[in-house]
Amino acid sequence: MNEGDPTGVSYDDFVARSVGQKTQREVISSIALAGTLISLGYAIAFFALSFRVVGLETFLFASVYGAVVVLSRRPGVPIRPLGVAFMVAALVHTASLGLLFLPASSGMHLWALIIPFFSVISIDRRDLLWSVVCSGLASGVVVFMEWSDGVHVPVMQVAVEEAVLPWLRAVTILGIVLFVTAISWISHRKLEGAHEALQRSYSQSESLLLNILPASVAERLKAHSGVIADDIPQASVLFCDLVGFTALASQQSASQTVEMLNSVFVAFDEAIAARGLEKIKAIGDAYMVASGVPTQRSDHATSMVHLARDFFDILDRFNAERGLALSLRVGISCGSVTAGIIGKHKFAYDIWGDTVNVASRMESTGVAGRIQVTRAFVEATEGAFVFEPRQGVVIKGKGEMTTYLLVGSA
Repeated sequence: MNEGDPTGVSYDDFVARSVGQKTQREVISSIALAGTLISLGYAIAFFALSFRVVGLETFLFASVYGAVVVLSRRPGVPIRPLGVAFMVAALVHTASLGLLFLPASSGMHLWALIIPFFSVISIDRRDLLWSVVCSGLASGVVVFMEWSDGVHVPVMQVAVEEAVLPWLRAVTILGIVLFVTAISWISHRKLEGAHEALQRSYSQSESLLLNILPASVAERLKAHSGVIADDIPQASVLFCDLVGFTALASQQSASQTVEMLNSVFVAFDEAIAARGLEKIKAIGDAYMVASGVPTQRSDHATSMVHLARDFFDILDRFNAERGLALSLRVGISCGSVTAGIIGKHKFAYDIWGDTVNVASRMESTGVAGRIQVTRAFVEATEGAFVFEPRQGVVIKGKGEMTTYLLVGSA
């Protein structure tokens, strides 16, 4: 298991659990069903030839195989012990046909060859010992019967006419070939379908992960087993808040409030993606964005101003469409930040530092409909925009500061 994966399940484990268990259950059910039908056919033939004892034994094993079919289709039944039990039953059945009842020239013992085949395609790798033992015994029976053809006399040998034996062997070999071919095809189709379903599910999980985390961080998370944290020397952080939203929400139903907020924030998300910036989180009707995180960029400040202007345009269109009068208060700061992932199950990518705190204060002490920034941010824009100073703004933890309101492009 990849310890860096907060879900606690690596891709390989996900494959083994999702594909392996479902496919194993379906394949065992298919093989058991085929075994039931084939055994019933042999039982009828043995009774028709007056081989009552071997016919009765074959009918009983057909009942066992039928029970496996029923049990394998019940999700609550553990499939691993059921698969092992079925393999052992098939081994006892096929081995007894040659060792106890029918001569080697009948070819009935050759059915034991399906045991190694069965163990390869349907037995869980954790039951490897059972597979090796049963496959070894089955192979031993076949080798012994072929080697001692004409010498070994079954303990309860039934009287079979010599003319019938070649036909019985031919039918048995043909049956084995058709059985293995059909089950291989069924297994392949089920496995292929399971992999396609898994790929769809995995793609959805990947998409969800990329909606939560930056792409580069998501890749590191899947490959890294330790703490993911970065010190970023220069980045811009934006906070914005919908002014008038709380009062409006109190007059609406919950669904109307969520729909309205979602409409605005989805448009914000699209604007962020178009600018190549990074949404950090939304808290109520407040919104936080970073530029230059996790990948540093020289235009982190100017790109953030352009994004803030996009936000105002989006809200203007929203107000015009809905007949509302919401406004936006925006605060931006820049400087060093620490970025990383916190949590394990409900994990999140977040940023910390004095720059983040100051950006939050720029928003909370700002002016509705305006963008308030720090002096450091003004300098980072390198004269691309015109700002007007705002004196005596009290910032918690900083005291009085001179902040700046965006006027326009230079």
